[in-house]
Amino acid sequence: YIVKVNIADAGAFIYPGSVEDINARINYRNIHLNNPVKMLPFNLRRDLSLNQGQNRQVITMCVVMNDSGDIEDYYLELRDVKIERNISYNECDRLIGRTTSKFNKDLSDLFYLACALEAKNAGKQAYWTKKENSKPDIKMSSSKGFKIIREFMVLYNTLIGQFALDRNIPYVYRYQEPEYITALLKQNGIGENEQIRSVINSIYLDSKFSTSPRYHEGIKSDIYTQSTDPLRKYPDLYNQQLLHKFYFGDSDFPFDYDDFRNDVDYFNQRNADLALMRAEYVRGMRLTKNN
Repeated sequence: YIVKVNIADAGAFIYPGSVEDINARINYRNIHLNNPVKMLPFNLRRDLSLNQGQNRQVITMCVVMNDSGDIEDYYLELRDVKIERNISYNECDRLIGRTTSKFNKDLSDLFYLACALEAKNAGKQAYWTKKENSKPDIKMSSSKGFKIIREFMVLYNTLIGQFALDRNIPYVYRYQEPEYITALLKQNGIGENEQIRSVINSIYLDSKFSTSPRYHEGIKSDIYTQSTDPLRKYPDLYNQQLLHKFYFGDSDFPFDYDDFRNDVDYFNQRNADLALMRAEYVRGMRLTKNN
């Protein structure tokens, strides 16, 4: 199989240091609470989103793989595509397994390959479970369509990190540290019981950013990035801008490695601030409900 994972190419149209880029950096990411915040204004989201019937420029990861989920080759390219059809997760789930059209068959093949990728790294399942438990609004584990998106998102984020590393392209990587309670208990000679183990298994630690690859405990990978959501998350857009400068060579903006490290520190600080804000929001909602 050759699977082409297409990501909207926002980095080609939002120049570093432009008004659009500065505003996106300040907004940082989409936030869905009482007063939703969108990283990009409506006109940019409309013009760059992969909407049905539209022609769009995309960054494509082309993955050559067999039906066991083994990756035999991969390469990156800029492409112009026409979006023939948008479907929901529910519609995708209904179509998978049907062979009445090539579209349905392709969906079924993608689901089969997603299952193969999942089986090759069963350790990820605990990560998804913890993530869903910590963020109830993303409970999608029963959706076949979500499994396709999830597995190929992980594949894209892993392969593009390896791609950047092999070519010495500055890139923003993601990592996740292991939970620390087990080591702490062992260090203090405290034994585990069922209740403690239940608490440990429920701990979800947010990922952090770095300028070089570090092990991601949840994904079980030595290399992982954040690259698949450039219309909603600034680090993803930032990584696309780096690809345009250092790989595609069609964007010429000043780059300083010290500024790059400072940018990664900024991303980590913003993530920590947003995590705290979300926790306070959830706490406030619970208090309101109880009252």
